[in-house]
Amino acid sequence: MTGMTPKGKDIGTVYFEVRVIGNAAQVTAIHAATGTEVKVTCPATLAQSSMQLAALRRLQSVLAKNTG
Repeated sequence: MTGMTPKGKDIGTVYFEVRVIGNAAQVTAIHAATGTEVKVTCPATLAQSSMQLAALRRLQSVLAKNTG
């Protein structure tokens, strides 16, 4: 999946991993170009697209901090 920033800039390829543990899901997003990895925890009942969007937003935030 490619990630779009709020300003519409494409950040490139992002890989997602979803692990369900009880009633929670741990979502990992990995930015392919930099290897930056973030994790978010969501309710397991949330739609997968919503889980991925939450992880993508966290990843975008971390990438913005790292690039200054």
